Amino acid sequence: MAAAIVSSTFPQVDPIAQANEFADAVGARLMVLADSGIRSGLDVVRMLSSGAKGVLLGRACVYALAAAGEAGLRQLLEIMAREMRVAMTLTGAARVSELGRSNFAPPRP
Repeated sequence: MAAAIVSSTFPQVDPIAQANEFADAVGARLMVLADSGIRSGLDVVRMLSSGAKGVLLGRACVYALAAAGEAGLRQLLEIMAREMRVAMTLTGAARVSELGRSNFAPPRP
């Protein structure tokens, strides 16, 4: 029996870089909410550091609810919060308001 590995030829989208560009473009005229590519508390911290004022966790919440109901959702939110605390501690930010682009190295080309 043979197996094949299929590789995508589509370019990878970097939601962090896009959030930076978008936040720069709209400035304070619009509230930026991130709703793509969020899979961990680190991703939440990255998006907030990139200029997003909020991060939406819709798909993750739906999956958690479908898998384990209210307990699954509670567990997801606890995991996200714990991962955010670790990421923020490593960046030196004690509060979300202290997050900014200087907390992360620029992406590699």
